[in-house]
Amino acid sequence: MSDDFASDLLEQSAKGVSVDELIRRIEEVDKGPQLPKSLTEDGADTEDEGTIFQMLQEMTTPQKIKLALQGNKVARTLLIRDKDKQVPMFVLQNPGITEDEILEIVRSTEVSDLVHRAVVRNGAWMKSYQVKLQLVSNPKVPVDISMQWVKHIRDRDLRRLMKSKNIPSAVATQCRKLVEKRMKK
Repeated sequence: MSDDFASDLLEQSAKGVSVDELIRRIEEVDKGPQLPKSLTEDGADTEDEGTIFQMLQEMTTPQKIKLALQGNKVARTLLIRDKDKQVPMFVLQNPGITEDEILEIVRSTEVSDLVHRAVVRNGAWMKSYQVKLQLVSNPKVPVDISMQWVKHIRDRDLRRLMKSKNIPSAVATQCRKLVEKRMKK
């Protein structure tokens, strides 16, 4: 499967094509072996992460995309950091992904900015204060995203962030300005 096919799948998913339909289209192109139950069922007897990581290294891109859409928490955790920029985007479409996993993703400094941008586009995830706070607190989140969500952060957290050396100085400055503005009211 080419990058064009993966891009087409992403476009189709953005247009509302179901996960089942995406998987069917992947299977038409890639007739690889079935994914092991230890990677697709939560609560299944999972192998250690090292073994799963080794299995992922041997998978083709279509197999990784299929696993990203169907995989369990262990598979999602590993695939969100995949070097192919398109695979993590499919992890975010997995119907089994939880808010706790989204929190871990936005807290992570190992995911690409494309993943952070995709999280921000999902209104359901952005209803969570913790997701907003983690986006602003993460030094690897693009500054434009952090700045967009600073205004939603509570005073106590803003005070902590304005003193932080771990976030970009522009974000810390914006936190300080917002604290000062709120104190004047």
